[in-house]
Amino acid sequence: MNFPTVLRPIPTVREPEDLAKSSRNVNLSEQERQEAPLIYRALTEAKAMMEQGKRDQQAILAHVQSVIHQSQHAEIDYIELLSYPQLEALPTLKGQVILACAVKFERVRLIDNVLVDL
Repeated sequence: MNFPTVLRPIPTVREPEDLAKSSRNVNLSEQERQEAPLIYRALTEAKAMMEQGKRDQQAILAHVQSVIHQSQHAEIDYIELLSYPQLEALPTLKGQVILACAVKFERVRLIDNVLVDL
């Protein structure tokens, strides 16, 4: 249909513990709600790695995975490191990138992302 589409980044509204605000959060158990902030922690730690010069994509993605796996209830659906706003695979990390992930809990799938200027 070729509708013109423009991506406009806006800040994610977050709850006090840095969980992205979403109506889906009510579906988290108490334990899952305590573990869910690991998602954003993983993303921000990976962002810091990139800002400090780390460019090994596999190591960055592995770090995100290892932090999220500290949760007993989280199941990673995907973790992606893509160009932004094109959302294409990156042969090398440069320019503006988005680090995004989706994580499943028992009754909810949470998504989150961070933008990084390299």
